[in-house]
Amino acid sequence: MLWFDSDMGVSSMDNPHFRRGRAALDSGSFTMAHAAFDRACADAPNDPVLEAYRAFAKYLSVKSQDGVGGTDNEPWLARVAKQNCRRIIEAATARAEGFDAGHVFMARMLIDEGSFPEARQHLDRALRLDPNNAETRRLSAELDARGPARKPGVRARIADWFSAVRPT
Repeated sequence: MLWFDSDMGVSSMDNPHFRRGRAALDSGSFTMAHAAFDRACADAPNDPVLEAYRAFAKYLSVKSQDGVGGTDNEPWLARVAKQNCRRIIEAATARAEGFDAGHVFMARMLIDEGSFPEARQHLDRALRLDPNNAETRRLSAELDARGPARKPGVRARIADWFSAVRPT
């Protein structure tokens, strides 16, 4: 999986911890990616791109550990961690002009939460910044395939919950 080469500044790309973090993201090792991005942030503490990648790796790590994204039955600590990651990525995306990956990170989190209209807005911004980014186009097509852009209703969330806790 390509992790947004087009938006990276030279300082971020030159950081060996950043390169290790991206390789860990590609392999699905989100905890290792978070640790590598954490070291990269220590080298460049005011780099919003590094902060966003670190927060997104943390988000993916928490999501993979709790196994449930954006539902009411997830542990409160995981929910708080995800909200904190979202806040950090929002701020970093606002600070880093032209950072299309930040908008894609936001869209992925919003899709997990079921906030499809907001996710669409972030994907549209990312596509305006880099219309040729394959990952952005793939995620945009995935969102389009979901149908109407609205949050799932209470019945759908209850049905999802029961299917998750039903013994096999």
